[in-house]
Amino acid sequence: ADWNAIARAVEVLSPRIPVLANGSIGSAEDVQRCLQVTKADGIMSSEAILEYPPLFQPLTLDGRIEEKPRVGRVALAREYLELAEQYPPDKGGQGNGFKCVRIHMHRFLHGDLQTHTQIRDAIVRARKIDDLKDALTKLDEIKKELKHNPQDEELTWYVRHLKSLSQMKIEENRKTNKKATLGAEGKTQDPPNKIEAA
Repeated sequence: ADWNAIARAVEVLSPRIPVLANGSIGSAEDVQRCLQVTKADGIMSSEAILEYPPLFQPLTLDGRIEEKPRVGRVALAREYLELAEQYPPDKGGQGNGFKCVRIHMHRFLHGDLQTHTQIRDAIVRARKIDDLKDALTKLDEIKKELKHNPQDEELTWYVRHLKSLSQMKIEENRKTNKKATLGAEGKTQDPPNKIEAA
């Protein structure tokens, strides 16, 4: 995100119109940095908070960060399933709400599903919440066996495209630098014309 552009909008519009910043918010520290750079009235988050809803949990109302234990992906997914049972997403004309539940499970568990593909397959094949709960139980058993620590978990779904973009930029820079180097060595000149007069 271009936080400097948001800062310019704040300069023009504030205080008449509140400005909310959005983009590149993947942690409580990002919130602090963004507010410092933009002077915006508030922050929004979309993809990162879809993967990790407690994203803002460490923030206090006065903008400080308090160290709190990270909620693990499996615990987060379990709590979400309890809410989905309590408030079924297919009620109220939302169509196939269970499909939405599976999508959210993929976002919460993205970091695990890249490695434990059997769990990913079980979630894809799930037809009811109990199937998803069974998949979570299996994933929890795997994590216990691996002595997995939820405090070591990081966002993966949110940053998947950021890594791709930065890899593309690195590759683009490599090509540009290679052309510049070849040009400096005189190797990019057109090959001599091989046609000879008959």
